[in-house]
Amino acid sequence: MAVLGTNNEQGAYPSIIFQKSQTWACPAAMEAIVYVIGAGGSGGAIGGNQDQSQNARGGAAGGCAVSRLTLAAQDYTVTIGSGGDDTSTPNAEAGDAGGNSELSGTGITTMTANGGAAGGVSSSAQNVTTGGGTASGGNLMNNTGGGGGANDGSYDNNAMVVSGGGGVNLYGSNCHGKGEQSKYGTGGTPVGWSYETNYNRDYLAAGTSGYKDSAISVSFFSNLMLHGNGVASGDTAPGGDLNLSNMYKYEVGASINIYAVAGPFCGGAGYRGSHSSGAWAMSGGVGAGGGAGMNSNGSSYGMSGSGGSGIVMIFPIRMG
Repeated sequence: MAVLGTNNEQGAYPSIIFQKSQTWACPAAMEAIVYVIGAGGSGGAIGGNQDQSQNARGGAAGGCAVSRLTLAAQDYTVTIGSGGDDTSTPNAEAGDAGGNSELSGTGITTMTANGGAAGGVSSSAQNVTTGGGTASGGNLMNNTGGGGGANDGSYDNNAMVVSGGGGVNLYGSNCHGKGEQSKYGTGGTPVGWSYETNYNRDYLAAGTSGYKDSAISVSFFSNLMLHGNGVASGDTAPGGDLNLSNMYKYEVGASINIYAVAGPFCGGAGYRGSHSSGAWAMSGGVGAGGGAGMNSNGSSYGMSGSGGSGIVMIFPIRMG
């Protein structure tokens, strides 16, 4: 009796994920889909000592190289780029660029994904189309990462605005962050959009009138990928309530805003506030750019989000 089905072995083997540079001893010959993603840059920051006529831009995402490879039972070199460090300053300071990621070894073309550029601070326009890390060596795709959001002067003549970090370009979409927002600048995503609504604590909370332009969750791969938010267990959400918006933002006391890490491959949100103890932006998810931070309170610090680390992902589809 004939049995309908498939002889495709995809899904029968565990994924192989690297977030630390190392020599990898491939345990068996295999055919695999391989993603190499560079690290994201951190956002720029402006503190209370600085002339507030400037604007701060989110960091850009790393590049993404994708190949279908035949791997041998041998050693391969895995290099993982480090995300750009967050910037904390009472003045004005650009972020740091992300590092490059790479997979190399005998019998394969070296796959390289360059890190995203740092977010800058400026009193003039900052272009969204530049800064994403480039990629090379992929035999399926070599995608450039999304740029930090554009502050091009259309909002308040560039003054006192922040933008979000760029998202990882997994398959050719526009993943740039959102710019030109006076308080919140949204990070880009691989879905190809930048969330339009402010990240305020009431959005999607009980009693609001609707769910216009609400965000969605997307699993880009078959395995689950999450980030911890880094908030200590003793911290409380605003007003003691936990609603959907608190997944993006926590406030500790009345003087500081702390953002959690964005989702995997998604750019961190930018934030501008007036807080005596500092104003923090959101860090980028893996491979993505961090948000820009701005503080208009006296000599207090503006603090940007860090860039997400690079990653190498190997998805075996056939062994032997």
